[in-house]
Amino acid sequence: MATFLFDLYGVLLKLPTQEEIDHLGATIGADDRFCPTFHKLRPSFDENRVNAENFWRQMKVALGLDDIDWAEAHQMDLEMSMGVDAEMVRWALDLKDQGHRIGILSNIPLDFARRLRREQPWMEDFDAVFLSGEVGVAKPSARAFDIACQRLGLCRGTRCLLKIRAPILKRGRCMA
Repeated sequence: MATFLFDLYGVLLKLPTQEEIDHLGATIGADDRFCPTFHKLRPSFDENRVNAENFWRQMKVALGLDDIDWAEAHQMDLEMSMGVDAEMVRWALDLKDQGHRIGILSNIPLDFARRLRREQPWMEDFDAVFLSGEVGVAKPSARAFDIACQRLGLCRGTRCLLKIRAPILKRGRCMA
């Protein structure tokens, strides 16, 4: 019996399209600094150290924007982050049916995590689910991997995250 630890984005959930990313940036009036700024500020949102309003206000300040509709930006971000890759979910659940243990380790803001759990009952079929916004620690922190592995009953120091995707930046995408 093996244990598999899956990421959400780019594995069990589809990545936002370049068009969705561009539309979000354009909606708030951002320039080409949108993606780097998004990634720089996102960890505090993923770890639930700031809420959605504060995250988007930080984006506004960092990008030097006059004003943005943070609620609209947040809703767009949320909507483009919820696309399920049904084939990958079936594959993961098939692994469980074969007797393997399966878990999820992903960086995801708290309200995204709550919505995902509410709308995707398949998440309950995983043996352990570690979502950064729920516990306040995110990848690449060793602590995140340690907690996820403990929840899966693995020995300390055993780490393997299944993250099947090409480097995002090489494909022109900026959401991770």
